[in-house]
Amino acid sequence: MPQVLALLHGSDGWVDSRLCDWRMPARLVRWMRVASYIGDGWLWIISAATTIWFTIERRLLLIELLLAVAIANSAIVALKRKFRRTRPSSERPNPPLGLPHSKAFDFDEFSFPSGHTVNAFALAVVLAAYFPLLAVLWFLIAANIGMARILLRFHHPTDVLAGALIGTLIGSGVHFFLAA
Repeated sequence: MPQVLALLHGSDGWVDSRLCDWRMPARLVRWMRVASYIGDGWLWIISAATTIWFTIERRLLLIELLLAVAIANSAIVALKRKFRRTRPSSERPNPPLGLPHSKAFDFDEFSFPSGHTVNAFALAVVLAAYFPLLAVLWFLIAANIGMARILLRFHHPTDVLAGALIGTLIGSGVHFFLAA
């Protein structure tokens, strides 16, 4: 594990140092804050509830969404406890643009993988399977959440890339096994 973390840390170092020194435009900061809050889960719950209302297969979609979230969050807790990677904002003291970071759970102080991104992509995959015409929208929201986590310095780029991959695999797996 230490070799993997060293490789990740080295590949992210250049991006992290540039972001720490960059003064983001105020509009981008506002958008990234909104995207980060969206990733907290409330918009996903509203979106899922709305889409479930318009779906014939309501029960199956609801089961898929709940199972994807349960598996995603179990994976997040396990991986964060395993890797224990520090957040970019704790490595170089530059607060992440005024957003407080919750330390309500011991695993939450770690950055790998990005939990917001894992959940966003897991749910985006399931929702896109039921609403293919909205697939681009779901994935744009998920990608914005991941980008916000990097730009606000809560996560390293590889935390978000891994989160997107893990979330996509979880959402795809849940849909494949339940809808097939």
